[in-house]
Amino acid sequence: MNKQKVKITVIAGVLIAVLTAGWYLFFPSQTSPEDTALVMPAVEEYFSVRKQAILSGNVSALHKRYPELAKGTDLRAGINSEALMVEQHRSPKTFDETLDLEYYEPIQVQLRSDTAKVVVHGLSGYLHPEDIISEGEFHLTLTLRQQSGVWTVTQTDEKTLEEYHTEH
Repeated sequence: MNKQKVKITVIAGVLIAVLTAGWYLFFPSQTSPEDTALVMPAVEEYFSVRKQAILSGNVSALHKRYPELAKGTDLRAGINSEALMVEQHRSPKTFDETLDLEYYEPIQVQLRSDTAKVVVHGLSGYLHPEDIISEGEFHLTLTLRQQSGVWTVTQTDEKTLEEYHTEH
């Protein structure tokens, strides 16, 4: 075998290894139940605080609990868009929110020492005046950081319609 073929074979092998490692780094095949159990209290708390912000029509309590979500908002990319969500639920007024966090698929957790990515692909339901109910699919990635043994949400990234249509 000549040197050029060996070089191409080695490069191809390295490329395949890097792509495979990258795939499993960002898209693990299974989420460990232990990792999920570690971060779920923080995930549930985030959705509870977010619900209260939506129902009250005031995002300040959410931003007080999660100050990093008040920064770095990029509505086009779906980053930290809670203020817009709360604003949209003021009219018509939202009376209740129900969530099924695993409606479309199980919650995925990627844990790396003191940071975690949690992917939630669920169904949200909202009760409006005159018993009107609206429902919708959501695909949200939460970034969490652990400080002093406590996990907290530091960024949210909701998949936008543009991102969804680009992928499909």
